[in-house]
Amino acid sequence: MTGAGHKDNGTEIELFANAVTTNKTAFFREPHHFDFLRQIWLPERIEQARSSGSRKLRIWSAACSTGEEPYTLAMTVLDTIGATASAWDVQILATDINSSVLDRARSGIYGLDTTEDIPRATLERYFLRGTGQRANQVRVRPELRKLVTFQQLNFIAPSWSVPKDFHLVICRNALIYFDSATQRMIVERLCRHLIDDGYFILGHSESLLGHTSFLEREGNTIYRKRAGALPNSPLPGRPASKNP
Repeated sequence: MTGAGHKDNGTEIELFANAVTTNKTAFFREPHHFDFLRQIWLPERIEQARSSGSRKLRIWSAACSTGEEPYTLAMTVLDTIGATASAWDVQILATDINSSVLDRARSGIYGLDTTEDIPRATLERYFLRGTGQRANQVRVRPELRKLVTFQQLNFIAPSWSVPKDFHLVICRNALIYFDSATQRMIVERLCRHLIDDGYFILGHSESLLGHTSFLEREGNTIYRKRAGALPNSPLPGRPASKNP
């Protein structure tokens, strides 16, 4: 039992992580990624659905910060699949180590000034404008928020409670805080949760630095996982996780 006036170790670690992590983000940040999803990736998925009959989309926004990225993904998906949206099973997982930013993301409340890069029609469709004392705020509509599940996750934890059937994993501007060996380990672990031929997206300031043979470049910091190319063995010097 922890003595009076002292926090347990888990709480101290969480508070430390909340204090040191950087949480800069924005709606439609690095717009070329969302152009790619709208123009290439989603049309691919739609065409595959026509032939397979499976209208399922699984997306993971790793290091999601205050939620602008996963909500932008949700808007991009719904705007692209359009009138057929009700026929699709869309689930977006959004994870971050920082519990404080996850609480803000779950609320879906943002300052009006953060929405400047959202097209007007999209803003009106997916956000509610505050009134009175909240006139300078907007809130993500429930129908958009229900597509996104927020979960705390530490990249270097020994195991992750995360599914392995993602069609897209997006992890932007998070790897820059790790050394090269840890970056390689994180990328491999993330890609183990991608289906074969699934897409992996990094931030504009990041590079794979030749670390991987299981990803092939499809665009600016956009990669596709090679079918059957990811090694089954753990990285040298790293313990195998129970749920890699």
